[in-house]
Amino acid sequence: MVDFPKKTGVTADEVWAAADRSLNSDANNAVRDAVLSDATPFAGGNIDGAITSRAAPADILKNPANLVDGDRIDKIAVDTAPDEGTLVSPAGEQTVIEKDFTASPKVARLEGQIDLSAMVGGDTVVIRQSVQIRAAGGYVKYNEETYTGAQSTPLLRVDTNWARYKIKVTIQKTAGADHSYDWQFFTRQQA
Repeated sequence: MVDFPKKTGVTADEVWAAADRSLNSDANNAVRDAVLSDATPFAGGNIDGAITSRAAPADILKNPANLVDGDRIDKIAVDTAPDEGTLVSPAGEQTVIEKDFTASPKVARLEGQIDLSAMVGGDTVVIRQSVQIRAAGGYVKYNEETYTGAQSTPLLRVDTNWARYKIKVTIQKTAGADHSYDWQFFTRQQA
């Protein structure tokens, strides 16, 4: 599945495949040995000590006082029923979804997908995300990506930033024929 905005960096599999050190060889793991050894050059680097106590996951859920500061149950994000539809993309920027959270005292974000299966050679669309960050302000573009031709992975996953006021996702055809694009978005909002 393609992500928008595109994620950068390497995957765990790429790191593992590139590794040339044995996990149990002292000769090849000086950093590991320095951290795990009692003779560590790093102050407090010895992690061989026993854990004396911890709350079980079930205990944390039963007693919110066990949660770390800021991780209260009332702050966990919740999903709403999805918004979904189909949009035809003639020339010009078209709004896929726009949400206004101004009346709510909580922050929210959108997570969803746009189906680019209809795209063929010669088609180009631009997907944009914009966020309103001040109550009296306008939208500010956060990100945009251009997709050209038939997509080998046509389901585009879209994750927006958290916002206090408004969020908007748009699509603009810049070349090719008009197509219909199905979409579905969930609103994740602070509980």
